[in-house]
Amino acid sequence: MNLPIYESQIAKAKEVRARLFSTPVEPVAKPLPAYSRRRLRPGVRIYFHGNLAPPEGVLRKPMTASWRVKLILNAVAHKYRHTGVTVNDMKSPRRDRAIIPARFEAIWRIKHKTMLSLPQIGRIFNRDHTTIIHAIRKHEERMAQELAARWTVGDEVVD
Repeated sequence: MNLPIYESQIAKAKEVRARLFSTPVEPVAKPLPAYSRRRLRPGVRIYFHGNLAPPEGVLRKPMTASWRVKLILNAVAHKYRHTGVTVNDMKSPRRDRAIIPARFEAIWRIKHKTMLSLPQIGRIFNRDHTTIIHAIRKHEERMAQELAARWTVGDEVVD
């Protein structure tokens, strides 16, 4: 069976992962545990992805929100690695100046890349949903300021 679109998606995913993390990881798929398989029809075998894609010829199960959240948190931690921010720092109650922008960006990305509600996102970070609203607004303000600063220097507009 020829699936060029599927192969190009795998190639694109590998490229994105290679850019995010310094060492590329080979795709690995693991079968569901036996206790989960009992609930499936006989002969049906579903794979969940450990990294990117299942073995050749096996259709991939859609990525769950928890996997997507883990990838987003790792990507943000990788982006802010020069400040020493880790995933645990973003989830912690600490309010250090270096942690706040990373946490706000992670919250903003999770809100826009997943279908999670504000209380669900709050549970990930051990915060109230109103704090999540504040973080999203502050991150959007920061993005607008960075965009304005990028395009203007003094009174001149930079191309």
